[in-house]
Amino acid sequence: MSTALLVIDMQMAQFARPVHDGDGVVARIAGLIGRARASNVPVFHVQHAGPEDSPFAPGSAGWQFHPLLVPAPGDAIVAKQHGSAFHGTDLHIRLVARRVNRLVITGMKTQYCIDGACRGAAALDYQAVLVGDAHTTADNDILDARQIIAHHNKTLGDGYVSVCAAADVIF
Repeated sequence: MSTALLVIDMQMAQFARPVHDGDGVVARIAGLIGRARASNVPVFHVQHAGPEDSPFAPGSAGWQFHPLLVPAPGDAIVAKQHGSAFHGTDLHIRLVARRVNRLVITGMKTQYCIDGACRGAAALDYQAVLVGDAHTTADNDILDARQIIAHHNKTLGDGYVSVCAAADVIF
Protein backbone atom coordinates (compact mmCIF):
# COMPACT_ATOMS: atom_id res chain seq x y z
CA MET A 1 0.00 0.00 0.00
CA SER A 2 1.39 3.40 -0.98
CA THR A 3 0.61 6.31 1.32
CA ALA A 4 0.67 10.11 0.98
CA LEU A 5 0.23 12.81 3.61
CA LEU A 6 -2.30 15.50 2.69
CA VAL A 7 -1.92 18.88 4.47
CA ILE A 8 -4.93 21.03 3.65
CA ASP A 9 -5.08 24.84 3.72
CA MET A 10 -2.60 25.46 6.53
CA GLN A 11 -2.36 29.08 5.45
CA MET A 12 -2.04 32.29 7.44
CA ALA A 13 -5.56 33.54 6.63
CA GLN A 14 -6.91 30.55 8.55
CA PHE A 15 -5.34 31.95 11.71
CA ALA A 16 -6.97 35.40 11.44
CA ARG A 17 -9.40 34.32 14.14
CA PRO A 18 -8.72 31.87 16.95
CA VAL A 19 -8.88 28.21 15.99
CA HIS A 20 -9.16 25.32 18.39
CA ASP A 21 -5.73 24.15 19.61
CA GLY A 22 -4.01 25.92 16.73
CA ASP A 23 -0.50 25.58 18.12
CA GLY A 24 -1.03 21.93 19.00
CA VAL A 25 -2.47 21.10 15.57
CA VAL A 26 0.43 22.87 13.83
CA ALA A 27 2.93 20.96 15.98
CA ARG A 28 1.24 17.61 15.29
CA ILE A 29 1.11 18.29 11.54
CA ALA A 30 4.78 19.36 11.55
CA GLY A 31 5.60 16.09 13.32
CA LEU A 32 3.63 14.10 10.75
CA ILE A 33 5.40 15.90 7.92
CA GLY A 34 8.78 15.08 9.45
CA ARG A 35 7.84 11.43 9.90
CA ALA A 36 6.43 11.21 6.37
CA ARG A 37 9.58 12.70 4.84
CA ALA A 38 11.78 10.38 6.92
CA SER A 39 9.78 7.43 5.55
CA ASN A 40 9.92 8.71 1.95
CA VAL A 41 6.16 9.25 1.98
CA PRO A 42 5.09 12.05 -0.37
CA VAL A 43 3.66 15.19 1.24
CA PHE A 44 0.96 17.10 -0.63
CA HIS A 45 0.25 20.65 0.56
CA VAL A 46 -3.13 21.93 -0.60
CA GLN A 47 -3.26 25.72 -0.94
CA HIS A 48 -6.57 27.53 -1.29
CA ALA A 49 -6.54 30.39 -3.81
CA GLY A 50 -9.34 32.93 -3.48
CA PRO A 51 -10.33 35.99 -5.49
CA GLU A 52 -8.07 39.06 -5.53
CA ASP A 53 -10.10 40.79 -2.81
CA SER A 54 -10.09 37.80 -0.42
CA PRO A 55 -7.73 36.89 2.42
CA PHE A 56 -6.63 33.94 0.26
CA ALA A 57 -5.65 35.99 -2.80
CA PRO A 58 -2.57 34.42 -4.39
CA GLY A 59 0.56 36.20 -3.24
CA SER A 60 -1.13 37.85 -0.25
CA ALA A 61 0.04 37.39 3.33
CA GLY A 62 -3.02 35.23 4.11
CA TRP A 63 -2.35 32.93 1.17
CA GLN A 64 1.10 32.00 2.48
CA PHE A 65 1.66 28.72 4.30
CA HIS A 66 2.04 28.76 8.07
CA PRO A 67 5.77 29.36 8.68
CA LEU A 68 6.17 26.04 10.53
CA LEU A 69 4.53 24.12 7.67
CA VAL A 70 6.23 25.53 4.58
CA PRO A 71 6.63 22.94 1.82
CA ALA A 72 10.15 21.59 1.34
CA PRO A 73 11.77 20.84 -2.01
CA GLY A 74 10.18 17.63 -3.23
CA ASP A 75 6.83 18.26 -1.55
CA ALA A 76 3.88 18.71 -3.88
CA ILE A 77 1.70 21.83 -3.85
CA VAL A 78 -1.87 21.57 -5.10
CA ALA A 79 -3.76 24.81 -5.80
CA LYS A 80 -7.50 24.68 -5.21
CA GLN A 81 -10.42 27.07 -5.47
CA HIS A 82 -13.20 24.92 -4.01
CA GLY A 83 -13.95 23.16 -0.74
CA SER A 84 -12.63 19.79 -1.85
CA ALA A 85 -8.96 19.19 -2.60
CA PHE A 86 -10.13 16.99 -5.48
CA HIS A 87 -12.66 19.33 -7.16
CA GLY A 88 -11.10 21.14 -10.11
CA THR A 89 -7.52 20.13 -9.18
CA ASP A 90 -5.01 17.62 -10.46
CA LEU A 91 -4.62 15.98 -7.04
CA HIS A 92 -6.17 12.65 -8.03
CA ILE A 93 -4.06 12.46 -11.21
CA ARG A 94 -0.89 13.18 -9.23
CA LEU A 95 -1.76 10.58 -6.60
CA VAL A 96 -2.52 7.96 -9.26
CA ALA A 97 0.81 8.75 -10.96
CA ARG A 98 2.56 7.94 -7.66
CA ARG A 99 0.38 4.86 -7.16
CA VAL A 100 -0.98 6.23 -3.89
CA ASN A 101 -4.00 4.41 -2.54
CA ARG A 102 -3.90 5.55 1.11
CA LEU A 103 -4.22 9.16 2.25
CA VAL A 104 -3.45 10.56 5.69
CA ILE A 105 -5.54 13.75 5.95
CA THR A 106 -4.77 16.80 8.11
CA GLY A 107 -5.37 20.56 8.05
CA MET A 108 -8.09 23.22 8.06
CA LYS A 109 -11.16 23.79 8.18
CA THR A 110 -12.86 20.76 9.62
CA GLN A 111 -16.42 21.35 8.42
CA TYR A 112 -15.45 22.50 4.94
CA CYS A 113 -12.20 21.42 3.32
CA ILE A 114 -11.40 18.51 5.63
CA ASP A 115 -14.91 17.15 5.23
CA GLY A 116 -14.71 17.63 1.45
CA ALA A 117 -11.33 15.90 1.20
CA CYS A 118 -12.47 12.92 3.26
CA ARG A 119 -15.65 12.42 1.26
CA GLY A 120 -13.80 13.00 -2.02
CA ALA A 121 -11.13 10.47 -1.09
CA ALA A 122 -13.77 7.89 -0.17
CA ALA A 123 -15.63 8.48 -3.45
CA LEU A 124 -12.38 7.83 -5.33
CA ASP A 125 -11.76 4.62 -3.35
CA TYR A 126 -8.72 5.79 -1.39
CA GLN A 127 -8.16 4.25 2.01
CA ALA A 128 -8.37 7.51 3.92
CA VAL A 129 -7.16 8.17 7.44
CA LEU A 130 -8.34 11.35 9.14
CA VAL A 131 -5.92 12.42 11.85
CA GLY A 132 -8.48 13.33 14.48
CA ASP A 133 -6.20 15.63 16.45
CA ALA A 134 -4.51 17.22 13.43
CA HIS A 135 -7.38 19.17 11.90
CA THR A 136 -9.10 22.21 13.31
CA THR A 137 -11.53 25.06 12.86
CA ALA A 138 -12.97 28.09 14.63
CA ASP A 139 -16.20 28.40 16.59
CA ASN A 140 -19.32 29.32 14.63
CA ASP A 141 -22.67 30.80 15.73
CA ILE A 142 -24.10 27.39 16.63
CA LEU A 143 -21.26 25.12 17.74
CA ASP A 144 -17.87 25.62 19.28
CA ALA A 145 -14.84 24.26 17.43
CA ARG A 146 -14.47 21.26 19.76
CA GLN A 147 -18.01 20.17 18.94
CA ILE A 148 -17.47 20.64 15.20
CA ILE A 149 -14.27 18.58 15.30
CA ALA A 150 -15.80 15.82 17.46
CA HIS A 151 -18.88 15.67 15.23
CA HIS A 152 -16.79 15.34 12.07
CA ASN A 153 -14.45 12.75 13.58
CA LYS A 154 -17.53 10.68 14.48
CA THR A 155 -19.52 11.28 11.28
CA LEU A 156 -16.63 10.80 8.86
CA GLY A 157 -15.36 7.85 10.89
CA ASP A 158 -18.71 6.10 10.44
CA GLY A 159 -18.04 5.01 6.88
CA TYR A 160 -15.86 7.48 5.00
CA VAL A 161 -12.47 7.28 6.74
CA SER A 162 -10.71 5.72 9.65
CA VAL A 163 -9.82 8.17 12.41
CA CYS A 164 -6.72 8.02 14.57
CA ALA A 165 -4.47 10.27 16.63
CA ALA A 166 -1.29 11.74 15.14
CA ALA A 167 0.84 9.61 17.46
CA ASP A 168 -0.79 6.47 16.04
CA VAL A 169 -0.24 7.22 12.33
CA ILE A 170 1.98 4.65 10.67
CA PHE A 171 3.70 5.58 7.42
